[in-house]
Amino acid sequence: LRYKCEPFVQGQDRATDDMAFSDNYIFVGLETENGAILRINKSDISQINEINTDIQNKSFGTFYNGEDIWAVFNSVPGKIVRINPSNNSLYTYTFPQDNNYPNEIATDGQYLFVSFYTAPAKIAKLRFDNSIFSLFSIIK
Repeated sequence: LRYKCEPFVQGQDRATDDMAFSDNYIFVGLETENGAILRINKSDISQINEINTDIQNKSFGTFYNGEDIWAVFNSVPGKIVRINPSNNSLYTYTFPQDNNYPNEIATDGQYLFVSFYTAPAKIAKLRFDNSIFSLFSIIK
């Protein structure tokens, strides 16, 4: 067993427990109020850069669906960001009112499913096509 552990730069000590892996990078959301996502080189786990989402809330979930990195933010209303892993371009979607505090992301290969952990707890079913989100249902 070989072990290597690299610290985050000073002040970034609250990484989320979710990581997303693309071909060359690991993406880690920060549970700080600056809404940043770290992009880390997978080969040597050195930090490449910090992606600024301009969202002033904590990132509680990151996910890779085979094409894009997705991150949800603990906000009112909730926000989800799509990040292109090759060039870090961003698209931000704000959920409708009363869909607060998104927490986790999963996919079945066709849709994204986002859980909201409070106010009340629910699940959203989403599809992303050509920069447009379709919110199919919210299950309470």
